[in-house]
Amino acid sequence: MAFTILIYKNFYQFQILIETLYIQTNFYCIHIDLKASKQIYEFARILSNCLENVFLLNQRFNISWGTFSILQVERLCQQILIERSSKWFYYMTIAGSELPIETNRNRLEILQLINDKTRVDISSIPQYKNRQRSKVFPPPNNVTIYKGEFHTILTRKFLNEILHDNFSNEIFFYLNETSVPDEHFYSTLIQLKHLSSFQSRTSQFYPYYELLSHYKHWKGQPFTKCLSEIYIEGICQFNYKDLFFIEQSHKLFLNKFNQDLDLISIFCWNKWLNVKQNHHVTVNIHHYLNQFPFTTINSTFNSTFDEDFQKMIKYLYRE
Repeated sequence: MAFTILIYKNFYQFQILIETLYIQTNFYCIHIDLKASKQIYEFARILSNCLENVFLLNQRFNISWGTFSILQVERLCQQILIERSSKWFYYMTIAGSELPIETNRNRLEILQLINDKTRVDISSIPQYKNRQRSKVFPPPNNVTIYKGEFHTILTRKFLNEILHDNFSNEIFFYLNETSVPDEHFYSTLIQLKHLSSFQSRTSQFYPYYELLSHYKHWKGQPFTKCLSEIYIEGICQFNYKDLFFIEQSHKLFLNKFNQDLDLISIFCWNKWLNVKQNHHVTVNIHHYLNQFPFTTINSTFNSTFDEDFQKMIKYLYRE
């Protein structure tokens, strides 16, 4: 796999992310925000000097939510990752507030269940409000702009297509100076019939809560839980109360942890990932049957660590 990692604060959380995500067979492009501390930048620089599969983006941006800067950084990292290695197949962008739910081994087992290798994990629904009103002219070829989540799982083939496809690039530049372009770019491209990934869609619309990539909770949504009851800009800030439901989500990453609000939950989650890493259990494929981006799979049931996980939580947070 290949990853773009976006970092601007929370040094401890950044260290845990690298510790839990890094393996020699993956490839990583790290962008350190101009707002980040010198300590964070130096840590990333040393990583890139020591590890041949970690690349530090030399061009640094002051990234702000809802601006074109996120897509700019993503594209630069995507180009670097494609140029530096041909050995990866899937790509994801990970923020510094996120951590893996699955181990590297289980993540690969899950992705290998996808029979159609042109499938990508991108949410796509019609816009509920027009975020391109800043533009005085319509989008290229008057294409319909769709909305989705920033979180995606893309294939190398899909990235190569959109980096070199003229119409995809026209949409990319059109979204500059619009509101939250990162939530519209891939969600619109997945609707384009001339791109190979369009053929693999089982339905035209794909809501965010069906994403394989991330477990997250927007305030008021009925599909997930926020037992911490802590929200920043409408997004749940998970703490120790949420850990069991995160584990039960069967997603690949969680969004968000916040070390300023609950440091121990990050420590606890890191320990739990170590348990799963050291005592491997084969992925229970029944959690992914008939779920996009998967097709029907035939196999046997495998056990999980549900009981052990609950015991660990009770021990760490005993009164």
